[in-house]
Amino acid sequence: MGTVILSSEDLPGVSYFLDGTEINFNSETTLPVGGYELMAVSDDLCETVVLLEIVEAESVELNIDGPSSLLFGGSGDYNVTLFPANNIQSTQWFFNDSLIQGDIADFSFSSSGELCATVEYNDGCIVSSCIPIVISNPSVYIPNIISLSSSSGNDVFRVFSAVDANLEYIRIYDRWGNLIFNRENLPISSPDLNWNGSFNEESVVAGVYVYDCFITFATGEQEKFMGDITVME
Repeated sequence: MGTVILSSEDLPGVSYFLDGTEINFNSETTLPVGGYELMAVSDDLCETVVLLEIVEAESVELNIDGPSSLLFGGSGDYNVTLFPANNIQSTQWFFNDSLIQGDIADFSFSSSGELCATVEYNDGCIVSSCIPIVISNPSVYIPNIISLSSSSGNDVFRVFSAVDANLEYIRIYDRWGNLIFNRENLPISSPDLNWNGSFNEESVVAGVYVYDCFITFATGEQEKFMGDITVME
């Protein structure tokens, strides 16, 4: 698409036509790609013709450079690049559709979402692009091995957190997908969340089991964790 604007001196007694259709002085006309004839006709029928051609705009790609995986509360160094290179005049950053005020380098990410940039270049051209941001919580530790005969404290499986949190649920399954342990809505420090490697009051056989848990932190942020537990005799 292109735009034709008559913006020179308005001459009395002169009419303007675009492909035979009269247009107003100082008007803005948006046209698709193609060739056009602009004609100025005076009251005494003198004519001046200018041929116009609107060509396809150059395709511009916007890349966002920076980390897509961050720690909870972390920030990143993000930059934008246009291909082919163009003169960037302004950049606006958005996270989950909300405008980021100030420098992107000072923005603290506390949840996963989508980081987007909108760039203005070449006196009014606009292009946008987005990347996903994945946030992991460094305050959570989940062991992956327990030993049923251990006397050093690693004979139970539990989720550890350095900050206050509520464990919405934790589920443990055997290799056939059978649910063998399930707890819901407890403070993460509760001893009722400890799994001692038993099912129906009997020790499970040594092997690999799967856990699935969902945590709500005191900040209101939530995160799901999944993984394997190796049970040793």
